[in-house]
Amino acid sequence: MLNRPAHSLDWNFIINWTLVSLVGLLLGTTAKGFIYPLVFAMVGGGMLGQAAEGAAIGLVIGLAQQLALPPHLPCRTGWWLTTSFGWAIGWSVGWGLGWQPPANFVLIGLIAGLVAGLGQWLLLRRQVKWAGWWLVVSPLAWAGGLGLGLAVGGAFGWPLAGGLAGLLSGLALARVARQA
Repeated sequence: MLNRPAHSLDWNFIINWTLVSLVGLLLGTTAKGFIYPLVFAMVGGGMLGQAAEGAAIGLVIGLAQQLALPPHLPCRTGWWLTTSFGWAIGWSVGWGLGWQPPANFVLIGLIAGLVAGLGQWLLLRRQVKWAGWWLVVSPLAWAGGLGLGLAVGGAFGWPLAGGLAGLLSGLALARVARQA
């Protein structure tokens, strides 16, 4: 990544980021199925249950993405935490407003992407010159990915959502990470 011309992108990173985002979303949505019944049994569900589901999804996505971050970015340590927090907020608000799919998934993507993106920006800004773009890209990538993917639905919905969000955010992160 360091010896590339200024106009080229690291396609290995972009493909890897896309795949870990896709797999992270699939495993995270599977994990939430185990979390919600436990929280429901303890506190009766509601917004807290939705937040726990979102935190589980974000935790898995964040851990997967943290492993894929370029090694020259020392911001890797807290990536999973801010992603989990952002998804907890986004998932609970997106379901709590009572909107129906796919509109609520666009809202979930916007909020989760913005809250997680804010924390991720705090990690990136010390090493990456154009890190501010992450505050725009992250919410738009996740809103677009979740909205389009879950509008398609069926067996392709979640994989399309994770893949599209990963591709869009990966393209942007590869671009700004060149400035590290």
